[in-house]
Amino acid sequence: MRKNIVYKDDDGELAGIEKARPLTGKEIKALGLPSPAELAREPAIEKVTIELESESLEFFRREAARRHASYQRMIRNLLAAYAKAMDDTPHPRRKAA
Repeated sequence: MRKNIVYKDDDGELAGIEKARPLTGKEIKALGLPSPAELAREPAIEKVTIELESESLEFFRREAARRHASYQRMIRNLLAAYAKAMDDTPHPRRKAA
C-alpha cells in the first residue's frame, strides 16, 4: 500500500519561488494566444475515411498512449496546424499579415 504524500507548503507551491502574476489582455494578445471565447468554441468537425501508412499510424498510436491522449485528435490537430500554416487565404477571424 502506498503512503499519501503530505505537502507542507500552503498552496502546494515550491518554497522560495514567487507566484507568477497573471498576464494582462495586451500581453495575451501580443503572445498570439487565443481568447477564452476561441478556446471554448467547438470547431466544425467532418468525418472522413483516410488510408495511412502503418508506420505513421503506429507512431501516432504510440505517442498518444504515452500522453494518455487520442491518436485521432493528434492527427486532426496536426492537419489543422498544417492547413492553417499553409493557408494564404484571408480569414475573417485572422488579421492579414
